Amino acid sequence: MKDSRCAGTGIVAVSASVVATCVGGLAAFATARLFFRGKGLLQAAVAAPMVISKVILGVSLLVLIVKFGVPRGFTSLIALHALLCLPFGYLVVWARLVTAGRDYEEAALTLGANDLETAFEITIPLLGAALTGSFLLCVTVSFDEFSATQFLVIPQTQTMPIQIYSMIQTGVTPTVNVFATVLTIVTIAIPLIAQLAFGALHRAYLRR
Repeated sequence: MKDSRCAGTGIVAVSASVVATCVGGLAAFATARLFFRGKGLLQAAVAAPMVISKVILGVSLLVLIVKFGVPRGFTSLIALHALLCLPFGYLVVWARLVTAGRDYEEAALTLGANDLETAFEITIPLLGAALTGSFLLCVTVSFDEFSATQFLVIPQTQTMPIQIYSMIQTGVTPTVNVFATVLTIVTIAIPLIAQLAFGALHRAYLRR
């Protein structure tokens, strides 16, 4: 049971992070590279989950799925976590697009590449590190999420933070200590490993 809950936490974190990175990346490209009416509104909408109380988001989504008769489960949890991770997925990619400029893309277009070729051969490779960093940051945020998650979990979909909270109601046991240690290590290790990997890639690039 506990192993399945650990696995469930990982499934929710990875799935939500993939969704948040993809949607956030597309929104970042739209706001950094395109000119259209309502850009400010889109930016505000994407950033909203970062400033709105997680409790409010959790209750709001619970009311929504109850209204439409959607059963609570992994799908609703993934949707909630993707929403919470979306601002982080967006901001990392947006910052990279803004600092990178459009020189490489404009050069490719000038040399005869179409928009699709430019996107797949220039833009996406240019964003490789940002997309990876965005994904890992989203995994960290999702893995550690408690406040909003508590409104959508059921016994079959309890995540590790919810499990820890449930277990400490009857006292701190060795199992609680193990769960808390694993949660802390994962939360610290993911960004640390990402930082070390990006640093190594950057040094390798400078030596070329």
